[in-house]
Formats: sequence, structure tokens, C-alpha cells
Amino acid sequence: MKKLIFPAILLALLSGCGEVNGTTDNKDINAVTEAVDGATTNLQKYETESTTDELSTSEITTAKSAGNKVSGTTTAVHTTSNLIVSATRASGNDGVVHGTTRSVPTVHRTTTAASTTSAAESPTQTTSYDPKDYSNISFSLGTKPNEIKVIRKSKNGEETAVQQLKDVDTTEIEKELKNDDEKKLDDFIISADFDDDSYPDIFIIENQNELNKSGKYYRYDPESGEYTLWKEMNALKNLVELKELEDGNISVFDRKDEFEYELKTYTWDNDSKLVLKSSIHQYPVENGTDDPDIYLEYVYYDAGGDEISRELKDISGNIIEDIPPVTTEPPTEPTEPATVNEEE
Repeated sequence: MKKLIFPAILLALLSGCGEVNGTTDNKDINAVTEAVDGATTNLQKYETESTTDELSTSEITTAKSAGNKVSGTTTAVHTTSNLIVSATRASGNDGVVHGTTRSVPTVHRTTTAASTTSAAESPTQTTSYDPKDYSNISFSLGTKPNEIKVIRKSKNGEETAVQQLKDVDTTEIEKELKNDDEKKLDDFIISADFDDDSYPDIFIIENQNELNKSGKYYRYDPESGEYTLWKEMNALKNLVELKELEDGNISVFDRKDEFEYELKTYTWDNDSKLVLKSSIHQYPVENGTDDPDIYLEYVYYDAGGDEISRELKDISGNIIEDIPPVTTEPPTEPTEPATVNEEE
């Protein structure tokens, strides 16, 4: 009996060993091993995405080994084919890269986001004063000849030169300030609302005598808070009669001597142009004595500037029927002085 059992056991053992040795090969095991090795040790290198406006493939970085955890989603450029690959890593630390490997063509970034950022970062230009507030304006001579500085107080109380008036002739002004200690610059700057816009403009007296005050007009611009050289008013040359401004009239004298003068009166039209309303020309007429007759010629104009009436009176206001010939030059229309250049 014992002899029969032993051969049976031996036969069973030999049969089991035969099944193991009877397998075809180890290809399946090797395939699994290679897959693991490929996932853990043969990770390919990737290039991280550049954050500039265009995608770059020139700089190459080495990816972390499979044992390091990578969270979130990244977009990379494969170094071997320069293709954009979407790669995600699973939440677990299994060392395997999960996700799609669909190739995406390389394209340039749009500039919409960059433009928005640039516009937001551009500083806005603001002034340190309210341009409609003219209450704290003062003036001083510039550091160079023929300059007058416009000075304002900023919101923190500091005085700052905000503008240089360079078209004014300060020769006579500087001479008088030097020779008379009681005079100051403000004596040569007349502030008045010449165009009835509720903002005071200025007239700078360049020359004056017992007959006339000539100079430059500057209009105040409430939008910029600056003075601009005034082409329209500078055609008048002389300072207008300030009292006439209250009635909306621009009346200006041009005195020739103690007897003769021209007085012209204008109004503003809707295009901010001066329209001549009337003119008075006073002049002497020789009568064979040392005391000449004084005549005054009155001319009136319509809204278009055309003459509508004319009359001649003596110094007492009596109408002269027979108008004698004028011995002096007739009144002339205001023309822009050749030396006046409008400020840019």
C-alpha cells in the first residue's frame, strides 16, 4: 500500500511542475513591467508655457520625476514635436500623467487682455487746480525777457507757475518797475470780462502815455484754466473803455493828439466776432485863426457792418449841413497787427 501512495504523490508533484514550466513565455509580465517603468522613469521632457504675449518653444525645462506630486492643470509644449499637449495629473500620487494627448496647433495670443491692462494702467492727466476757479491767479515777471508767469495756488497751498506768457513786450514794464519803487506788475495788467462770458480776461499794458494805452489781450479759457492770445481783440491795439463793458459794448479810443481821435464801438456776434456798430471821428478844421473848429463825424452801421447813416456836428452838437472835406485820414477798420502771433 505504501508503495502505491508514494508513486502517486510523486506523479502529482511532477504534474504541477509541468504546468508551470508549460507556460508559453513571460511576455505579459514583461509588458506590465515595461509600462510601469515607462510611467515612472521614462517621462519625457516638457517645456512650460511662456507667459509672454506669444508662446515660446525655445527654452526647455525638465519635468519633475513621477514621484513628485503635480496638482492642477498645466499646458505644455512637447520638445520633440513642438505640439501643445493638455496634461493633468490625478489627485493621487500614482506617478502617472492622465488626460488627453491631442495635438493643438501653435497660435499667437490675442492682445485683448494686454490692451485692457495697458489702458487701466495708463495714468490720467489731472490738474492740481480747478480751471474754472480764477480767484487765486497772480502774475510775476519771467526769468527771461518778454515773459510773464501765471501763478496759481495748488490745492495744498503751494504757489506754482502754470503758464508762461511769451508774446508780451515787457521792455517798458521792466523799465518803469526799475525806476519807480511804488509801481508793481499788477499796475500793468488789467483784468476784465471783455467778452461777457463771466470769466475775467486780461490786457497787459506794453506802452502808455497821456493819450493811449497799448498792449496785448489774453482771453481766459475756463476749460484749460489758461490764457490764450486773443486775435480778435488784439486788432484793437489799445485798452477799451472799461465802463462801456457794463452795457455790452467794446469801445476803444485811438487818440492822435489833443484834438483828434477815433472812437469805435463794437458788439460781439454769435460767432464771437466783433461787429462795428458806430464810429466817431473828431478832428480840427482850420478857420484862419489860432483856434480851429472842432468837428465830429458820426457813422452808424447795421448788423452786417454796412453803413446806414452819417452826420457831422460841431463841438457844441450842432449839425453841419455842408460837410467840409476831411483834412486828416479817415477812420480805418481794425486790422490784426502784423507782430501779433496767435498762441498755440
